[in-house]
Amino acid sequence: MNRSPTAPICRYSRIKYTQKALKQPCRSLSRASTLYYNATPASRTSSQTDWNNHDEFFKFTRGRFLVDEAINRRMREIQFDMNSLARVAAESVGATHCTSIQKYPDGMFNKAFLMSMDNGREVVAKVPNPNAGIPHLTTASEVATMDFVQLTQLDPGEARNVLETPVPRVYTWNSHAQSHPVGAEFIIMEKAAGVPLSHVWETLKLPQKLQVLLAMISLQKKWLSVSFSHYDTALTTPHLWHNDLHDDNIFIDPQNPETITSVIDWQSTHISPLFTHNPDPAFLDWADGLEPETLDLLPRPNLSGLTPQERAAAVREYTTQNLFIGWRKLTRAKNPALYRAIEFRKTPAYGVACDGAVAGTELVDGVKEQLGGLWPDKGLIENERYKECRAALGELRDRIVEELGESEEEREEYRRWWPFD
Repeated sequence: MNRSPTAPICRYSRIKYTQKALKQPCRSLSRASTLYYNATPASRTSSQTDWNNHDEFFKFTRGRFLVDEAINRRMREIQFDMNSLARVAAESVGATHCTSIQKYPDGMFNKAFLMSMDNGREVVAKVPNPNAGIPHLTTASEVATMDFVQLTQLDPGEARNVLETPVPRVYTWNSHAQSHPVGAEFIIMEKAAGVPLSHVWETLKLPQKLQVLLAMISLQKKWLSVSFSHYDTALTTPHLWHNDLHDDNIFIDPQNPETITSVIDWQSTHISPLFTHNPDPAFLDWADGLEPETLDLLPRPNLSGLTPQERAAAVREYTTQNLFIGWRKLTRAKNPALYRAIEFRKTPAYGVACDGAVAGTELVDGVKEQLGGLWPDKGLIENERYKECRAALGELRDRIVEELGESEEEREEYRRWWPFD
């Protein structure tokens, strides 16, 4: 629910601040699973289509940036030979040629395309953006990770080391852009089985949601079964982890939604101590990344005297926060090693809260609350809402300067460090 832009900006938070090593990624503007741009030639039987004629394939088209727009766009645009990529993709599944290419909404670090072939097969082609990471190593690492997490057994006779994480099969890949006709690094993989969790999560009944969470805990427990060190404590032992478990990266069986059919986007997965990883799925949140003080379920809200919109918002908040607590309770019971890492992150040994951090967090939360749906997640907003968002940010900036700046010098500092263009 959008909030009024005239509400006062709170200076002090009523919720204790808990520092987090990695901020949970916010919800994307566009579903990663929703196709954005479709290029299908008039004749689907021809292999002479020039796929390079579609500028949308190479540019960043998902939205507009409110921070350093020219730089951010340049970091996410890449030129390569789409004709060669389509040819490689067709050959990887025994097809003669590609009949259509559909672009998924741009990722922040890569582009993905759904390619349909003349033999009926479909594949996903993924190309990293210039900002994705170290050339060669980023792509090679992603492929190696996808191969590793599918393992059913690491060593003969060691059945306890079973990972069995469902991921798309990789058909072919290249991590050396300059030595390949495509002119870019790429991964050609099968289309993920099932449907994105984001498409059905809100329609699932509570028992089904809990079954999905149990399935995710089962996967995480398998990841923890593999240690990359033989001398560290359980808390500091390096582990492989998926840090971007939002509901567009998790696919489920539409006929049996409790079954996870695929987990995608393993780019830049790293091995590090458990307490440095994101323990919670990104679509479960307590309050803008903050922590509940206990695992006691919240009481039912009093809905009397509220408008229909206010009642809906109260029920939604009650359900969302209790689901998060339910997730933590399940983690404590089913995956105690992960829960110990969560508890460690609340201690002074992990990070000491300070007044400056609290004030900064409050200010950002206040701005997000004022803007509601106009908040530019990662500095990005939908194309059609760019002007509206920019105007709203300008108004908020002026209010912050006037309300919090106690001298002209302070007001100038607020203007100077305002992060948006």
